[in-house]
Amino acid sequence: MGIFRKFVFISMGSFLLANCTQQADFDESSLSSIDLRATHAFEIQDDAQELAYIANDVAPWLGRIIIRTQAGALLSTDIEGRAFQSVAKSGFTHIVEVPRIGAPGIFLASTENASLVAFVESGNKGGFSQMLYSGEALTPIGFCANTPMAGKTMADNALLLTDNAQLITLGFSTQDNVIEQRIDKTIPAPADIFACVSGESHVYALSRKKAQTILHHYDGTNWRKHNAPPGTHALVVLNSGTDNALVLLLTETGLFIADGQDLQVLFKLNIIDGLSIRGLSQAQAMSATSANFGGGAFRDGFVGLLDADSSRVVFISAEYITRQISAQ
Repeated sequence: MGIFRKFVFISMGSFLLANCTQQADFDESSLSSIDLRATHAFEIQDDAQELAYIANDVAPWLGRIIIRTQAGALLSTDIEGRAFQSVAKSGFTHIVEVPRIGAPGIFLASTENASLVAFVESGNKGGFSQMLYSGEALTPIGFCANTPMAGKTMADNALLLTDNAQLITLGFSTQDNVIEQRIDKTIPAPADIFACVSGESHVYALSRKKAQTILHHYDGTNWRKHNAPPGTHALVVLNSGTDNALVLLLTETGLFIADGQDLQVLFKLNIIDGLSIRGLSQAQAMSATSANFGGGAFRDGFVGLLDADSSRVVFISAEYITRQISAQ
């Protein structure tokens, strides 16, 4: 993609925080806009707060979507939004999938008292049951959803953000209804991180200092940072670990896309009506998967947006987003 800028790292040691390329003032009016057509949507609970995507690598159309509500309840549905099933009634604060190969889906949830709970897919109707969890007690404040390159699966692990600015890669072993946690890797993180995503060996994160939101990128060795648009509160990454990496940034005023290499904001994105799907003017939350969710437009995953103005989740094909950006 010719529009993506390259940078050269001058390494000064592991986990070094590189100098920040400052962006004194963010001028939204100077950015070009790109229209993206909504690919798919379905109605969802009024108080939905967060989504996680449990892929099925054997039968992609059977992947599940986990919904966390404002009250901390957990629900399960499919990509068409059919047959919602209750997983847990209340008390959960964050959720994240644990990618697996040829095995029933698993996701983690953190509780209000900062403990971890695992749920495994049970039966053939999309239900989930709680597992017996074994491992060192940790103090999670969130998860970094994993979106590796399309077609790859980083199996049986999850990235956890702790209250002491540590990013911990958890590995898991499972047998029957028991899941055993181990700590595979710990990365010191910049202070004040409140959101993060991962892919391959890369991590993208947001922190806030006074009124400034900062976008961080860890490339497997060093941290780099750049000022993000004001009010940025969520992010997802597409094509992580490649020269074509893209970071979508959700703000209080709209959706933007940044170069995954030098972190410069490239365009503002408008989600307009698709062939039969209504677009949206503002999203309240955003998440993504790079897993195959039924082939076709979703063979390389999608971005999911919770509509701020109606009880819907709107999906945009990840392959379509990449194609539209590369055409600019």
